[in-house]
Parts: sequence; structure tokens; C-alpha cells
Amino acid sequence: MASITPVGVAQKKVLDALNLTAADFTAAKQVFESIGIDVTSKRVGRSSEPVVRMMATQYSGWNPGGDGESYERKFAKIDLTAIAQWIVK
Repeated sequence: MASITPVGVAQKKVLDALNLTAADFTAAKQVFESIGIDVTSKRVGRSSEPVVRMMATQYSGWNPGGDGESYERKFAKIDLTAIAQWIVK
């Protein structure tokens, strides 16, 4: 049976800033993927601070059959100004 990992400290800070909720670590990752961000953390002194990266909308590569593929991914529209201090370029 798989154990449930709680929401991380950095994830919680981002969720709170955006007024979103998630039940656990995996659910938080799914919420972030739906709005097009990836949230990790970095140590700052004795605490963790979020590091937010924007996900790419264009994907391309090779499929198992050897054919090239590309597609565009659409994300939910949400105002990210509340987490602007954590977004890295």
C-alpha cells in the first residue's frame, strides 16, 4: 500500500498565496501542473522557500515509432502575481 505524503512546505506557501487547496503532495503537483507551474523548494537559512518555474507550452520529440511529434499544451488561466517573488526565469 502506498503511503500518502503530506503537502510540502513550499507547496503549501504557493497554494495559500493562490487561495488553492490540495490533500497531499501528489494532489498539489496535479494542481500546479493544471495551471502550468512546477514548484520545488530551496533552503534559506532554517526554512524552505518556494522556487516556481513556468512549464513549457510547446512540446516536441520522437515517438516510439520514430516519427516526430509536436503539440501545444493549454493551461488553466490564473493570476500568478501573488507568487511573482518566487518565479524564476
